[in-house]
Amino acid sequence: MEKFTKGEWNIMPIEHDKEYVRIRGASLGGRFKICNVIDLKVHHDESKWCQYERFESMANAHLIAAAPEIYEFIKSLLEFDMLNDSDTIEAKALLSKARGEQ
Repeated sequence: MEKFTKGEWNIMPIEHDKEYVRIRGASLGGRFKICNVIDLKVHHDESKWCQYERFESMANAHLIAAAPEIYEFIKSLLEFDMLNDSDTIEAKALLSKARGEQ
């Protein structure tokens, strides 16, 4: 049994008074907190460094928000026996890691 918030996970609209990007689950008609990704407002100027930090924060937020779909996709590849032996081993290890078993 998987013990994590089921997808879909959403990136919430950015609130300019917050120093983070919010990722929330949308299952069962409620919004469950998944995580906050750091996005320091003191760094919101036009410098290259600040632009890169914002880009990196948003890239991390998108990866986290996509995690349930990625997990389910890998799981379906295993269920339908669509991988070769070495990929099957790697896919099982990744799902195990996602469940916190490693």
